[in-house]
Amino acid sequence: MKKEDLDSQYGLYKTIDLLKDTRVNVFCKAGGGFIFFTLFVIGFFIDNMNLLFPFSQGYLLFVQYLSLIVGFILYAFLHELIHFLMARIMKIHAKMKPAGLFPYCTIEEELLSKKQYILFALMPFISLTTLLIPSVILVKIFAPNWFWLPYILLMQDAATSVGDFVAIFYIKRYKKCYIEDNDAQLLIYVKMDEFKEYHDSEKAYYEKKMLKKIKKKKRKEQLKNAPLMGKKKYEESLKEKGTPLEDTDAQDIDDLSKLDM
Repeated sequence: MKKEDLDSQYGLYKTIDLLKDTRVNVFCKAGGGFIFFTLFVIGFFIDNMNLLFPFSQGYLLFVQYLSLIVGFILYAFLHELIHFLMARIMKIHAKMKPAGLFPYCTIEEELLSKKQYILFALMPFISLTTLLIPSVILVKIFAPNWFWLPYILLMQDAATSVGDFVAIFYIKRYKKCYIEDNDAQLLIYVKMDEFKEYHDSEKAYYEKKMLKKIKKKKRKEQLKNAPLMGKKKYEESLKEKGTPLEDTDAQDIDDLSKLDM
């Protein structure tokens, strides 16, 4: 859908910058790093605790590492190409833009429905994972010394798809919305008469989260002054007196009411 064809009932509700929004960026990097490291440890045990092409040397070892580098580059290109092809299949105008060493698929002139965006975002992960998992199994059986080549590409696939999953996480809360994928920015359009409903819902979510942090901090501070009877017994004694740890007072609620959404 062209932006100018969007129903006048809809307006821009939120812009999410996957690169400049510190919280989102850290979440993407930390999530990707965690997945990559976890899969690396799993691969280490699958390959009988061998670390990368252990039985190769000389020319073969050079070829294997060169293949790994080429695989990384090829994967990055294929990932964005699948985004591009998926957009074309849905008859959406997409562009491939340079982003450092690799191209980047973006949709600037059209809006995607929620369902279209989920398909657009997930298709590289679904396609490449479907290809890589059987490759890992076959290589492990028939050419075990090459196991790490497809397996590291599978690790890369899972880790680099985190950004797509994060984007889906942010749009799934909206009943009906349209999304503009502008480079690393997601522009989310919803019905203007639903702005307040979504704002109140998000505010309640963050207030609950902040309240949990405040209670945790209070509990930690209270336990610092626990007598020699021990923290567990001290907590039990407070509960018996009707003054359990981490009680929320009016000041906590006042602090939350100032939360800037």
